[in-house]
Amino acid sequence: MPAAQGASAPVRVDLAQFARDFPTTPTSALAKRYGVSPTTIARRARELGLRKGREYRAQLLREKRVAGKMQPARGPAHYNWKGGRTWERFRDPRYLDWRKAVLERDGYKCQQCGRRCKKYERGLAAHHVRSWADAPELRFNLTNGVTLCRDCHMALHGLGPKEVPLIPCACGCGSLIRAEDPYGRPRRFVNHHHSRGRTVSAATRQQLSRNRRGRSLTPEHRRNISKGLRTSSKRIGRPPGARSTR
Repeated sequence: MPAAQGASAPVRVDLAQFARDFPTTPTSALAKRYGVSPTTIARRARELGLRKGREYRAQLLREKRVAGKMQPARGPAHYNWKGGRTWERFRDPRYLDWRKAVLERDGYKCQQCGRRCKKYERGLAAHHVRSWADAPELRFNLTNGVTLCRDCHMALHGLGPKEVPLIPCACGCGSLIRAEDPYGRPRRFVNHHHSRGRTVSAATRQQLSRNRRGRSLTPEHRRNISKGLRTSSKRIGRPPGARSTR
């Protein structure tokens, strides 16, 4: 065996004695005895086809368990394995076809609350009646799928909506808004203080303008406006090639 860097000259190895000692002796102790690195000991053991004994491995596991160094089982070996992360299913074309077929069969209508959902609504789920982990043979069976909106799907899994406090809008309009959006992200501002699509008369716009006159925006609101302008995909200012009329 070659000598380890910075170690003393290696001791001549009796292969028969090495074969007897390796199954029950720690590799670090053998490396210290022969004056080589643990990697060299492990490589020589592989060359000779040697393995640690069952009793030695069991004792090592007991010591790790007592010391709190045992790593829990991962993946399918874990006792609570449920089939992996949900987003990994979207890599499987079979799951994508199954999900699309379930949603189209139900007409994008939640089968729990009856609400008509949008086709690309965020959180719209094709729920497995028998779970993905418990019934692998029914994962792509249309009869095992049902359309649910986000709220009904989360409530079915015990993750229903939580109480969210109301905070004043940071733009200074005086409106009370939820501190979090439906997806749990923090909220400080609202973009629309009225229902979308409602027409506002010229007199109402003038009145709103008069109400805002002289009211300064908070520095945080100005930073958000500036950030939105910087990240906007629309061109700001005169179009390319336009000349000034001055």
